[in-house]
Amino acid sequence: MEWDPDFSVPLNFDPFTESYDGKKFVAHYFLLVASITESRLVGRAENARAILTYLHSVLEKELFRVFNKDAFSSLLMEFDFCPDLGEENQEIPAILASVNDFVHNIARDDLVSYAKKFSDPSLMVTDLGLNIERMNGLFAKKCWLYMDWMIRPYPNLGVFSNFSVCDLQVPVTSYIRAVASCLSLFDDREPDLSEKPELVDEVSKCVTSFAKELFPDDPCRVSYPLYLLGRWIRGKEPSLKLLRRYLVFFEEIFRQTRTVPVSYDVASKKMSSFEEMVHAELKKMHIVFSYESHRFNLRDGLTYSPDFVLPNCQVKGRTVLLEPHGVWTHPTYRRLNVCGKKISCFALPAQLDVAEIQWAEKMRMFKEMYGKEFYVELLVPDQVYQRVRDDYPNVYDEIYVGADVPRLLYELKNN
Repeated sequence: MEWDPDFSVPLNFDPFTESYDGKKFVAHYFLLVASITESRLVGRAENARAILTYLHSVLEKELFRVFNKDAFSSLLMEFDFCPDLGEENQEIPAILASVNDFVHNIARDDLVSYAKKFSDPSLMVTDLGLNIERMNGLFAKKCWLYMDWMIRPYPNLGVFSNFSVCDLQVPVTSYIRAVASCLSLFDDREPDLSEKPELVDEVSKCVTSFAKELFPDDPCRVSYPLYLLGRWIRGKEPSLKLLRRYLVFFEEIFRQTRTVPVSYDVASKKMSSFEEMVHAELKKMHIVFSYESHRFNLRDGLTYSPDFVLPNCQVKGRTVLLEPHGVWTHPTYRRLNVCGKKISCFALPAQLDVAEIQWAEKMRMFKEMYGKEFYVELLVPDQVYQRVRDDYPNVYDEIYVGADVPRLLYELKNN
């Protein structure tokens, strides 16, 4: 996710550089990313990449020379996605400043050389936790996430070549913990570990032990698959049956697409007026949502990004997607010859808009592949409601016009 070339917010550098100066830059940059990759800070993990890309584009070479949290605070106030960050996002500036302070004053601006002081990655994890805000105890998982990125070879970055990948520990994020719970890898009677960081380390060691049974030389090979599965089953009661169901589902999607079901992104395009109206109503109703955050993989290399995903709203056990779609062929004012008489009326042109046909075909495919998991609420302009309802019954579960949105959201929230 952090160096995906298809991400809508492109990195301003090559993370796979081979030069020594480039590796020093990469090690520092992604320590900043890892330090804030926490749901209570950034909401969704992809926001961490978006924040650092934004800061890098503004500060350029000065990114690593900001040691005052107030300087980061003023910049983040201008960040487009600030409203979508976590409830403790006000802590981000101090954390970023503490990373820069550590790298400059303790690591002497060379984390590659600094890493060679340690014989084992666990020792460097302890050191990072002692020197950087919010990266020890409960948050040590962010250090292990960073070490995963820095030590494992391609497709990871392989910057700290002095460490062995077999000594890595799986970073147990909330999503990975959900899968570990399905597998009964630890005693899950402690739903909240925030006051017991020692249990977090215990859970991490349990998951790592399991991973080593599968991949003795590279236990962190399981990290992203478990993360992806855990994010998929979020909000559902964890069980082995649930995990098996989704492993079968992932396998079926892979058979059709040769890739994972979904990847994640941040919204990048400007909302239409129709989307802005729905966005405002969701905010007003205090309904949790994400905008264009999911990129579902379909057959033939196609992808579909729903406008609004409502993770806490379900209909018939399926997660609700809101799709306010306005690219439809509209009737035009025409003069027709009927039985020798000329009449004026609104009628569809002889050929439908290509964009409409392509979008409807994509939605049919999405419903066929993912319909058991997602419930599509299609929102259309009044003028095309009846035609879309009758002509495309297999692209939605329910269809509404814009005026119905407040009532629809009220019902979703209360049911």
